[in-house]
Amino acid sequence: MYDAFEPDGFSLYYAEAIEPAEALAFDATRFAAASFETIHNLPAKLVQPKALGWLLIQAYYAAFFSIQALLRLHGLSLIYIEVSGIKRIADIAAIYGQLNEANVATGWYVVRSNAKLKRLEFKRANDKGSHVAAWKIMTQLLSDLSTNILLSSSSSAYSQAAATRLVNLRLALTERWPQLFGQNVPFLKWR
Repeated sequence: MYDAFEPDGFSLYYAEAIEPAEALAFDATRFAAASFETIHNLPAKLVQPKALGWLLIQAYYAAFFSIQALLRLHGLSLIYIEVSGIKRIADIAAIYGQLNEANVATGWYVVRSNAKLKRLEFKRANDKGSHVAAWKIMTQLLSDLSTNILLSSSSSAYSQAAATRLVNLRLALTERWPQLFGQNVPFLKWR
């Protein structure tokens, strides 16, 4: 730890890039498997109409597990750090002389692996829970990816189409779906 604590986070440095990469890959595999298992167990046909609620919950969790896997493939993770973990991090900061007045507390943290600087950047996530934070991180990732495609590629039709698809996916995942579909969305009609 070479940087002082900040009010909303801290950084941990590592010597070998393979260590965080292996951890993120392991988590990505675990979440992808959970997503596939959840989708695979969904019935092809709804047997009882009253079972629709449970089917929707399972579909949501399959999607949630999928975004967790995708985040990790992009070097991002969302973790909860308990009191014992914060104490160990504070102890390390004290050893390196980086413990300051900033109060690093337990809670949800977005962890970004920065391979160029060989560090893990921990930033405090919102206090609304892991699901809200994960979807917020995912929508930001989609926005960043679409921007990077347009900035790093030539203005080909393929890069523009890919960026547009990512923007549309981000819009579909947020409350701004009327921008895509208008107010009359067939799959939202209830009978």
